[in-house]
Amino acid sequence: FPAGIYKTTTGLTMTKQMNIVMDQRAVIRGDFAPGDGKDVLRIDIDNPAGGDGRNMLIEGGSIFNNGGGNCAINVNSSGSSLPQFEIEIRNGNHAGYIRGIRFGTGVSFNTVRQCNISTGTSGSAAINLDGCADGHRIIDNLIFGTGTAVTVNVVLGAFNTIISGNALVCQNGAVLVINGSRVFIENNL
Repeated sequence: FPAGIYKTTTGLTMTKQMNIVMDQRAVIRGDFAPGDGKDVLRIDIDNPAGGDGRNMLIEGGSIFNNGGGNCAINVNSSGSSLPQFEIEIRNGNHAGYIRGIRFGTGVSFNTVRQCNISTGTSGSAAINLDGCADGHRIIDNLIFGTGTAVTVNVVLGAFNTIISGNALVCQNGAVLVINGSRVFIENNL
């Protein structure tokens, strides 16, 4: 995406494996009503090449909800029994109304690195690991807002979540672990 403001009232859904590289001045804005449950960018690979979704990149720019909706970025595999692996979100500014970034069912080994991420609703999470599996890395981000910075609620048996080197400035707390083993929380401010 080149520099500019791109507005959506329905949200964008990625069903094929691809990278999104945005100019730092590019903005994707979701204009949604509160409570409508829409995501600005939903990644839900339905027929990935090679049997699963791997090695995807979302880099640069800003993705945010403007006063309503759900997530800025929602990664899920609800439409497929195939997992999604190794998605990296880096060097961007992302703000959701309920959640900034959510990783859901069937999602493993993803990285959020060097981003500014926020949430605008108390009781929500800027980054939500919501029923996903192993090996998530949340590294060197500025995470802020009215909710919780990071909520970890991974499936039973999932392990090795790393939350490291972040500035966590949220009114409801830094990290909430509901379920997960070997959650490493280190060197955060």
